[in-house]
Amino acid sequence: MAQEQRKQPEGNGVPAAQPTSAGQRHPRRNGEAFREEKKDAGTSSFGRKGFKNLLALGAGCLVAFFLLELGLRLFNPIPFRVKGQKIFLRANQSEVYHNSVTEKLDSVIVHTKNRLGFRGNNPPDSLHRFLSLIAVGGSTTECYFSTDGKDWPSLVFQELKATFQPFWGNNAGLDGQSTFGHNVLLNDHLLQLKPKVLLFYVGINDIGYQEPNAFDRNTWQDHNPTLKTWLIHHSEVFNTLYNLMRAYRAKKYNLSHNLELDLKSEKHLKLTPDQIARKVEKYRRASYLEGYRHRLQSLIDTCRHYGILPVFMTQPVLYGEGVDSVTGVDLSTLKIWSDANGAVVDSILGLYNQTTRQVCRENHCPLIDIAAQFPKNSRYYYDYYHYSNEGNRLLKKLVLRELKCILQDSFPEYLRHKESYQTMLTAPAGGES
Repeated sequence: MAQEQRKQPEGNGVPAAQPTSAGQRHPRRNGEAFREEKKDAGTSSFGRKGFKNLLALGAGCLVAFFLLELGLRLFNPIPFRVKGQKIFLRANQSEVYHNSVTEKLDSVIVHTKNRLGFRGNNPPDSLHRFLSLIAVGGSTTECYFSTDGKDWPSLVFQELKATFQPFWGNNAGLDGQSTFGHNVLLNDHLLQLKPKVLLFYVGINDIGYQEPNAFDRNTWQDHNPTLKTWLIHHSEVFNTLYNLMRAYRAKKYNLSHNLELDLKSEKHLKLTPDQIARKVEKYRRASYLEGYRHRLQSLIDTCRHYGILPVFMTQPVLYGEGVDSVTGVDLSTLKIWSDANGAVVDSILGLYNQTTRQVCRENHCPLIDIAAQFPKNSRYYYDYYHYSNEGNRLLKKLVLRELKCILQDSFPEYLRHKESYQTMLTAPAGGES
């Protein structure tokens, strides 16, 4: 029987629907096709607009980056001494600070850098004729908040001038610098001066580097830099971010200056002997102690290759086993890191100091073991690491007692007067535990 066709209403402008066979989609009702076409057109338009907006956002960010880069190149309000794999020294600068926070330091602090970017007198024209000594280290060597002439290297140099002639010394300590930076400073700056002696104060700033081998590659392999190191070296924006991260790390590991430290109000963290042992053992087994050993060996090898006498010093800190005789505070339970107290961190630092002793012993290199001699007493510190005026004077005595003998044995031709060094060796340092 023939299939009957239904007549469509006239005037709607839509052709009559055709009959469909089984399995075929039913035809759209009136206006459906138009609405779907309009929807597809809207989606396409939205995609084009979204892409344009994304492109505009990217272009805006790129323009903002270049403007920021240009601005930081013209004037960086936060000057940094480290850029990528290079150290830039700020020469011929003098800064004055007014201290009303602690009586352990001068009320007016003057910090001056000479034409080399170090503390001390400018080098003489005929430096090769002098017994020249440069102290290298981090903030505990630079002594940033010790006024000119009262940092322990300056005090040491003043007395050495009375014993050796002619003598010249400089303080090349740089706040936050570790043995990674010491190697860069040695190769990029110190070798040009050809000093006769370099005094390395090392240990504390090497704690906390979880991947020293990667840092070694970034620091020493200038011939094949990574994208990260290339960006840091060539961009003020990336270099500023990198140095802000370094500052954050110093804050995280409680290595920054704290002139307002009040031991009696500090937080404490009590750990069981087993917890302490496990945390210390984690550092003992870690590969970065071996990396530290490698960097010390590199310093020794470079110095000896260029005829420089390297002398090392171990690092003391205020916290650790014992009670502070000034405040009565237990120094072992002070909360130093978020998960570690004074006993833990002092023991970890002890691993680095022991590595320093071993490397010096293996290389027959002079060592002044300050960590074994400097008392844990808050009168000698203004925070956990940095020295008060009295601490600088004590450290000077401890250093001189052994350094004079080292210099006399190695450079007897510079002696001004014959002295009884046996008396110096047995003389008390004047410290108090």
